[in-house]
Amino acid sequence: MGRDFQTFLHQLEAAGELHRIAVEVDPFLEIGAIADRVSKGPGGGKALLFERAKGSALPVAMNVYGSLKRMEMALGVDREPRGLDAIADRIEGLMKEVLPRPGLGFLEKLSKLPMLMEVAGWLPKTVKKGPCQEIVLTGADAKLSRLPVLTTWPEDGGPFITLGLSHLRYKDGRRNMGLYRLQVHDEHTLGFHTQLHHDGARARHGYAPGERMPVAVSFGGEPNLTYCATAPLPPSSPRCCLAAS
Repeated sequence: MGRDFQTFLHQLEAAGELHRIAVEVDPFLEIGAIADRVSKGPGGGKALLFERAKGSALPVAMNVYGSLKRMEMALGVDREPRGLDAIADRIEGLMKEVLPRPGLGFLEKLSKLPMLMEVAGWLPKTVKKGPCQEIVLTGADAKLSRLPVLTTWPEDGGPFITLGLSHLRYKDGRRNMGLYRLQVHDEHTLGFHTQLHHDGARARHGYAPGERMPVAVSFGGEPNLTYCATAPLPPSSPRCCLAAS
């Protein structure tokens, strides 16, 4: 779909689905309390953009995917008559077109080449540089306190990152992406929370005790990529490919 998160926020605003909050709001409990009330409103309320998070130069977006309409916009089916069901229709159509059938003739096989080329175009591409590398902070400068990490609930264990896309690498080289709670312990340490049945735990158990599992966490990106990170898919399924479709 070729959209980044900033573009998606502009689309939400143009559709009247985004409310900007210009006053300074505290990431400690206050932002969470406001978002909680709004999200429980009719139809899931509005998406919220807190432009001034106390203690950080970065804004905070919340409740972005909190309604059926915004999910349809995120997945690019808001103009489809069948809404989210249009995705299932497309997947079913692709399976019928791409998978070979017994007795398929040579000319019929050739007719599938355009569709196969389209599917091949979904594969992740390796690049030398991306927009996320425009500003690079390392060592002591890479402080987690630069991020407006929220403490959402009064009795929670501390500030947690809850919508970071965690890119994992299995010991055998396979990759996976998921959404896991990341607890801030100090300026340079995050606790990576995966329950035993999650793909992140399966990947981690392939490493020897004391051996580090490579993990990279990203924020934003295409909205449908965030959905794919939450989807109950097979552990080694190419989630990035599914998002690109």
